[in-house]
Amino acid sequence: MIRQFLVIIIIIIAAGCQPKVPKEKKTPSIPLIQSPKFSVITVESENVRMSPNGQKIGQLLQGDSLQVINRQGNWLLFQNDFFDSAYIWAPSAGLDYINLYNPLSYYDSTAEEFFPINYFRKLFGHPGIEIATPYNDSEFFFGELGLGSHEDIVIEVTTEQTETNAHGITLYTTETNKNVFQIKIDFFSPIKGIENTLERCDLEFILPDIQNGGHVIWEKNTLVPGLEIDLERREWESDWYSVLWLRLKSED
Repeated sequence: MIRQFLVIIIIIIAAGCQPKVPKEKKTPSIPLIQSPKFSVITVESENVRMSPNGQKIGQLLQGDSLQVINRQGNWLLFQNDFFDSAYIWAPSAGLDYINLYNPLSYYDSTAEEFFPINYFRKLFGHPGIEIATPYNDSEFFFGELGLGSHEDIVIEVTTEQTETNAHGITLYTTETNKNVFQIKIDFFSPIKGIENTLERCDLEFILPDIQNGGHVIWEKNTLVPGLEIDLERREWESDWYSVLWLRLKSED
């Protein structure tokens, strides 16, 4: 009996001394982006705009054709016999709608990785505006996606000015290989309540892991495997939420 017990202990110790095999990384399965050269209006009518979700400048009817110049998220920059250069809602021209607030529009939950930055450059129709940072990473801002804007009051010593800030999507990438490790998504307008905000993001309601005056956070694996979800409050201790943060889990 004692001998069997000693054998078991030796086996356990030997197993603990085995070298750890690094977890094999999976490559994200990148979605196909619908961006045809030509398309046709599939709904009864749709407004034509000067910019994504911007000023209305006309209308197209079902069956009207258009030549696609560029896709910018859920908007198409196009031209046809009636407009030299204008925008229209992409789903009204037969393209799939993409919920820009759904984490799975950016992230492969099986590989537990964000899609590569080149995917987003094609989807948003722009290389992104690179923002200088003091850290060893890079930020790329994508505007002109129809996500609106907000105004901030800037107070200086003797003056007070109103500054308009465009909403968009910011990708944070590593400096070495430009892998995306964090994404900031501005809501078109603040959303009231945690449950309503999660519903807008196509996420089920689960009680958050962390709540403080500025943020409501679900730790990695609570809502989405390997991803931290962070709702930023519009104001301190407000029940309105203006920004969605997505963060990749750190390497072990």
